[in-house]
Amino acid sequence: MRRILQNKLLTIVVVLSLVFVVFIGVTASRKDRVSIFEGIVGNVITPVQKYLYIGGQKISNMFGFISNISVMSSENLELKSKVEELEKQLIDYQATKAENDRLREMLDFKNENKSYSYLGANVIGKGSGSWYDVFIIDKGSNQGVKKFYPVVTSKGLVGQVMETGPNWSKVMAIIDENSRVGGSVSRSGDQGMVQGMPGLNGDKNCKMMYLPVSSTAKPGDFVVTSGISKFFPKNIMIGTIVEVNDDMSNFVKSATIKPSIDFTKLEEVFIITNAISDDDYPAGES
Repeated sequence: MRRILQNKLLTIVVVLSLVFVVFIGVTASRKDRVSIFEGIVGNVITPVQKYLYIGGQKISNMFGFISNISVMSSENLELKSKVEELEKQLIDYQATKAENDRLREMLDFKNENKSYSYLGANVIGKGSGSWYDVFIIDKGSNQGVKKFYPVVTSKGLVGQVMETGPNWSKVMAIIDENSRVGGSVSRSGDQGMVQGMPGLNGDKNCKMMYLPVSSTAKPGDFVVTSGISKFFPKNIMIGTIVEVNDDMSNFVKSATIKPSIDFTKLEEVFIITNAISDDDYPAGES
């Protein structure tokens, strides 16, 4: 009986041992199979995940770039507006500075020529011609302006009043072919008559006629008013000689003069109001 129990116990131990070994084997086999399956799935899915991740990053970057473009566009518009405002301020500053410079020069001219009385005026228009031969100023008979009054700036002779209204006047510039001014070459003292003429290279100049054949006038010499004419004070700048021509048939010379005034940029002028006396006027003109 006892032997039988020992045999049964041994049998149970052997059976349990076999069951345990089989269980371990089955478990290990399942784990290996799962690992193999997971490896196969991982090999398939991992590249897909990689490209999906890269694609997602690119899409995210693209939306970020578009957002940055929108921000940059807004900033560029703001900067452009600021630049335009600064350019406008610069233009205003340059215009104001140029005006102040002109007024300062005119004040200096007045201080240097105190023997004359001056009336300031603004250019408000020009004649109907294609050149600036005739222009209109904003002072007239109500302000004491009379016909033949000389008109100047700090740079020199502009012309002469040819017609007056109550609050305006027409001025004939020295470049007008009907203008006549007695001139003198400041270096040599040679005298002649200055009148307007069609200029060189499309510019309008003046021509100094009747220079003596012995004149030593040359390019670069200054020409000023001679004071011979009763309508123009002496020694007002007219311009610079750019060319001298001989007219041997008439035993005289002539000279082309570039005016000291840029008539295309004329804005403010002085009218000299005491250069002409009433006795100097032709009958019926005063």
